[in-house]
Amino acid sequence: IRRSKLCFLQSGNYTTALCLCGIMNARAFIIILLKCPCRYADQSSASCNRAIIPQRLLIGILSVERSMHREVEKMLYKDGTPILEYDTSERSLFETKRTEVPLPEKAVYGFLGDCIDEYAKAHGARIADVIHTITRDYPIYVVKCGSEEICLCQAPMGAPAAVQNMEILIANGVRHIISSGSCGVLTDMPENEFIVPVRALRDEGTSYKYLPPSRFTELDMPMTEHICGVLGRKGIPFRRCTTWTTDGLFRETPDMVEYRRSEGCDTVDMECASLAACARFRGVDLGMLFFTADSLADIDNYDQRDFGKASLVPALKLCMDIMGSYPAS
Repeated sequence: IRRSKLCFLQSGNYTTALCLCGIMNARAFIIILLKCPCRYADQSSASCNRAIIPQRLLIGILSVERSMHREVEKMLYKDGTPILEYDTSERSLFETKRTEVPLPEKAVYGFLGDCIDEYAKAHGARIADVIHTITRDYPIYVVKCGSEEICLCQAPMGAPAAVQNMEILIANGVRHIISSGSCGVLTDMPENEFIVPVRALRDEGTSYKYLPPSRFTELDMPMTEHICGVLGRKGIPFRRCTTWTTDGLFRETPDMVEYRRSEGCDTVDMECASLAACARFRGVDLGMLFFTADSLADIDNYDQRDFGKASLVPALKLCMDIMGSYPAS
């Protein structure tokens, strides 16, 4: 079996190799993978002299183990660069608190400022709990939408804070999430246009705590397709995109913008890759809806425009409609 898996891996046939995973435990399989030449179609691995575990393959391995009711063996992958080190363990010494009553499974998690609180007040939302942080408190609202309830919460700017609060929602019962906020554009696009990211370049730190190192993370969960379907049925123009997620708001240099554009990135944001990575790790469904704001399309003439402010309220209403029409679990 070991020899068969090795042959499949060396030929790049990860699917066949994964099918054999039930015969051997995940730990042994991953060790074999680490010894094999990397055939993963990842731009970052072209000049790499060590094997990189394909993100989807490792997630698949761990999923197979869990589906067979096995305890996934903990492995800590070390690297000379700390951000590339990854621990498969699901246990954390610091766990999020639980609310007394579980939250609804559906949630709108928006980078939309005060209009979240205004919408909640206007629609008679109740406060299920409050996330207390040193910066401010974030109420977790529950809004009645037809015959069901939807969770509504403001997302803080920046990947670490945004993922931290989303972890609290997930720990308390949320399973389907739509997140919305503005994005910068790297190509010529008008302001206030809706964008659905389907892939995010991981130029931040938080996603590496949730998924093995890779250049991109995919947003290929059911919520993404549902968002596109609703926009299409409503006749709302939109486009799919690859986004560049970065922590360095003031380090979006001309050369880096050109480089990211050459990799196929149309937009830039600060949270997408991290939220998607967290969702994949926790096994929840996430989709994102951007609206275009400032423009970096002309590297000699940055244009802040109006930062997409005209889309804040429409985006929130649209997210509520999208989530309201999402099939119940």
